[in-house]
Amino acid sequence: TKNLSAINHSGNQPWILTFSFSRALQELPLNHWRGKKENVIEAQKIFLHRAHCNSAARSGNYSEAVESAVE
Repeated sequence: TKNLSAINHSGNQPWILTFSFSRALQELPLNHWRGKKENVIEAQKIFLHRAHCNSAARSGNYSEAVESAVE
């Protein structure tokens, strides 16, 4: 996420760079969920936060402040 943000922040490429987000989006929520019904809501919140962080990285605006923001 940090590397993608740095690349897109520089603005020197002829197009916006991105990457496959599946692992970046899914790993933490799946680890938290572990198939337990009582973990679904928190896992969804984690997924949403990861999506927000990766969206910021795609536009070159990712930072530790984005990472640590509570949604």
